[in-house]
Amino acid sequence: MSLWITRKACEAYGTISGAFRSQPAMSFGLFIVLLLVVYIHICLWNGSISQGEYATAMGTIVLGIATFILVLAQRTSNRMQFRPAVSAGIEIDWDKNRMFFVVANHGRGLAKNVRVHCTPPLVNQANTRIEDSQPFSGGYSLLAPGVKKTLNLGKAGWYIFSGGKLPRRYEMKVTYMDSDGVTYEHEYVEDLTMYEKAEFE
Repeated sequence: MSLWITRKACEAYGTISGAFRSQPAMSFGLFIVLLLVVYIHICLWNGSISQGEYATAMGTIVLGIATFILVLAQRTSNRMQFRPAVSAGIEIDWDKNRMFFVVANHGRGLAKNVRVHCTPPLVNQANTRIEDSQPFSGGYSLLAPGVKKTLNLGKAGWYIFSGGKLPRRYEMKVTYMDSDGVTYEHEYVEDLTMYEKAEFE
């Protein structure tokens, strides 16, 4: 009986540790709870404790688990409220006929290790690949809330009315981490064909 309980506890810990892989402290806390449950069941099975003592011990554990869940929910809520939210894409200044590539943190938390990948690669107006320029080369180690990084690509009309010489569709992928080390990834699509009817000076 005790071996069966231990085996089930180990299987449960494997599931929990996978779910909380990015939060080892929480995984370890749940592992301790599982050990206590196993120990109490073994004590009940071999007669070391009475049914009343068993009920009291299990009630205490249930209360502890409920408290743990509340703390976890609060932590998750705080993370969602104060997490970073980084976007990347093309912006056009219609008055000046300029096109920009913009990376911005719209969230309320600090973004770390921000990386942007563009497929196919963007080129500037001199027909030079811009992969060696930030944010494509090294990205940004830190991007504070409300910060906006802008890269001037050149005249918007040169991109939009290229006569098929330039790609019309770009796939953007942004990856970054929050202060707790949780990684986020977003994908965007920029389709320049929607601007073909625009008029520039």
